[in-house]
Order: sequence, then C-alpha cells, then structure tokens
Amino acid sequence: MTAYRVHQVRARLAELEQQIARAEQDGKNLCQAFRQRFPRSPFYLVRYPNRTMTLYRWRRSSHRHWRGQDIPAGLNHPVNLASEGGALLLQLLPESARPHYLKFERQRLDLNLTLSLRHYERQRLQDWLANVSAIGAMSKQGKQHG
Repeated sequence: MTAYRVHQVRARLAELEQQIARAEQDGKNLCQAFRQRFPRSPFYLVRYPNRTMTLYRWRRSSHRHWRGQDIPAGLNHPVNLASEGGALLLQLLPESARPHYLKFERQRLDLNLTLSLRHYERQRLQDWLANVSAIGAMSKQGKQHG
C-alpha cells in the first residue's frame, strides 16, 4: 500500500492547477481560432460554465440560415459531431471544410479528456487532504481528552 505525504499531495495539486490553467487557455484559443476561421458556421465551440467533465462542446447556431424556420432564435442546441445529427450537419458544409471541422473536433475531444482527468484528480486529492486533516484533528482531540 502506498503511503502518501501531505506535502507531496499539495505539490501535485499545484502542478494540476498549472496544467488546468494551461488547458483552459488552450480551450479559449481553440474556440477563438474556430470562430475566426469559421465565423458563419452552423455550429460553434463553447465552454460550458458548469461542473461537468465535458467543458468544451459544440452548439448549433441560432442564425436563421442554419436553424431553419421551426427553431426559435436564441435556442442554441448542443451538437455531438460523432452522432447521426452531427454527421448530417457536417454534410451541410463544403467538402473542403469538413477535415478542418474534424480536426477541431479531435482537439476538443483531447482537451476535454485532459481537463476531465485533471479535474477528477484534483477533486480526489482535495478530498484526501480534507479527510487527513479531519483525522489529524480527531487524533489531537483524543490526546487532549485522554
């Protein structure tokens, strides 16, 4: 069994924070690069502000040209490019653009995996530190009352 040390866990947390910050910057850059390259796309990359493990996702454009008449403006449905619906949306694009979209999708997938793993590890380490601290406090209380 591995015995972890508090200072090692804190050092790892600091590393994770730096890695997360770099990945978040990569995500901002990816979204910005996509918007610059394809400003009138039928879907676009966004960062979701919630605590899910899939931070970067595709959203369908609410521009009338892409949404059609049956979807109200401002309703930006999520898009999964690996689904049937995503494949249909890709077919709307010029054939020469599709490989570029798929490259952005692969980068998005890689980024989400990196971030989800780092966030999960950070949460587990923070929980471990909190529990070790609680055990330490209980041990001190027991010595004072014993």
